[in-house]
Amino acid sequence: MPTNDALRLREGILRRWTKLKNIREPFIEQWLEISKHVTPASGRFLDSNRKNQARDSWNHIYNNTATRAANILAAGLMSGMTDPSSQWFALTTGDEKLDESYAVKLYLDQVQRVLEMAFARTNTYQSLHHGWREVGVYGTEPIFIAEDEKYGFTCYPLRCGEYSIATNARGEPDTLYRKFWMSAAQLADQYGRNALPQNVKNALDLEPDKEFKVIHAIEPRTIRDPSKLDNKNMPWRSLLLLVDGDGAGNAGILEDSGYHEFPAVVGRWGATYTDVYSEEAPGMVALGDVLQLQHSELQKGNAIDYMVNPPLILPTSAKTSEIDFLPGG
Repeated sequence: MPTNDALRLREGILRRWTKLKNIREPFIEQWLEISKHVTPASGRFLDSNRKNQARDSWNHIYNNTATRAANILAAGLMSGMTDPSSQWFALTTGDEKLDESYAVKLYLDQVQRVLEMAFARTNTYQSLHHGWREVGVYGTEPIFIAEDEKYGFTCYPLRCGEYSIATNARGEPDTLYRKFWMSAAQLADQYGRNALPQNVKNALDLEPDKEFKVIHAIEPRTIRDPSKLDNKNMPWRSLLLLVDGDGAGNAGILEDSGYHEFPAVVGRWGATYTDVYSEEAPGMVALGDVLQLQHSELQKGNAIDYMVNPPLILPTSAKTSEIDFLPGG
């Protein structure tokens, strides 16, 4: 049976996830329209994990000017801000006099080379390209960065609708909740069979590809002992909660760990001090024009259909006769 502390922790995570979703709720309708008419492959707004849900959504786009513009914007930002072929960042100690030291310069140069090789080795640049398009279209884009045994770290660019964020007193993002799915086989591989509730164990034996909803909560840890160095006393809590568990075991808590720093980069286009999410991204500003363009294209197609194949009025005697509608018929 789960302990009272585990149950309270689970309830607290689910309660805050609900509150954070309520904060982002005013943006959902606009994001849905943007996803439908600009980037159908982006966006995870429904509480489901249906694969390839954008496949049919492309049929709503009659003119892909906005989609191509979003790709051009992402390519421009990528080449102008984080071009892999150029030295787009430099390291500093923050102290001008210290930066003049030859030993410090040598050290910073060596560290920069290590970072450049790490960025090229991992999926950093693929994630940045995705992030530039997301932030340009939806206004907000978090990229979660996790340690990786093989590559050192791995980036996880999130899609609009699958995450919620919150900010601190300075207006800086410091909280990230994300929802995703893992199969029973993946859960067993990641956390071990013994850590899973009985319903997941049953699925592992009978239907290993069955998927379960998981919430990853990253937030400042309000109660901790700074004198301790264990992961449960780090400044940021990182908790993975199996929502679809049966409540047995550890109340669905798969992992309760922490970070010394906020492990995500959250880009927000033009967000002010009081904003949690951006309200003036290019995709938002252009939405009215995009809708008008799609409507115009649809009406133009209807007009062409009426011109090429107009309604015909025929005498009743033609009812049983074969009529040739081909040119010259």
